[in-house]
Amino acid sequence: MTSRYFSILLLLTSLILFSCSKDENIEVIEEESIDQPKNDDNNDDSNDEPPAPNSLKTFTIDVNGNLHTFYFNYENNQIDKLAYKDEAGEITYYSFEYNSFDKISKTIKYNSNSNNSSSVDFDNQNNFNNQEDSIMHFYRSNNSLKEIETWDYGFNWGYAYNSDGLVSRIQSTGMIPVTNIFYDENNKIEKLKTYPENTDWIVYIDYFEFDDNKNPFYKLFDEIGLVIDKDISISNRYLRELIISDLVCISPYNVSEKTEDLKPGPPTYIVEYSYNDDNFPLEAVYYNNSTVVKYTITYDYY
Repeated sequence: MTSRYFSILLLLTSLILFSCSKDENIEVIEEESIDQPKNDDNNDDSNDEPPAPNSLKTFTIDVNGNLHTFYFNYENNQIDKLAYKDEAGEITYYSFEYNSFDKISKTIKYNSNSNNSSSVDFDNQNNFNNQEDSIMHFYRSNNSLKEIETWDYGFNWGYAYNSDGLVSRIQSTGMIPVTNIFYDENNKIEKLKTYPENTDWIVYIDYFEFDDNKNPFYKLFDEIGLVIDKDISISNRYLRELIISDLVCISPYNVSEKTEDLKPGPPTYIVEYSYNDDNFPLEAVYYNNSTVVKYTITYDYY
């Protein structure tokens, strides 16, 4: 993976920090009033009910015929377990712990070698006995995500927000790489300016266009703090690039086009979607230079 993709991969994955920046026009919001835990006295939701409608049940990424599928399991109106099946059929399980504000506070990863079946089984406790790793999620007093650990604990990834409550910067605690995020008048991501590692602060600029429909990944991030691209450890380079660069889970809308500033010409990719009646995507087809299919994503909801 080039340093460019490695940087971009590791930048769209956690969310908020204090840090300094090479760009102006970024307003960092540090602390706000402390929220109180929600009152569940009138909560009639039953166990095992997802935060539906339109909560992800599965999504599958088809990379040149290789399938990568993510499965979600809900309990008490929250995602309590997740499974990732790679192209070889190997399954990696994850579970989540929550804080008093019903936001994810810890992601636990389990050793995939303990799996004896090619079918996802959330009820088999053997799949959740051998913990391999875990990462912590840290929040500000206003319950916005501040930092997420990396799996190797070498450094954390932190986030800053602008005055509209939108993520304005993602930066490692090692100070580089740094990505500043800029929005248009409709609060849609317009461009990313990245200062990667070991490049003498050369700026990479990616330009985006988004549709007006609903991004299911943002829905989960906004509700429970799930950062699918940071919480999942994936070895496939192209899949990592896709999840980090293309899904953009911090946007409430779906990316429809991306253009890399250092690649003059047509867009790096465009995306065509089909949607359900509630404007959540059912399928997304990623085209390279408008002609060649790079990836296809299918979504299944509760």
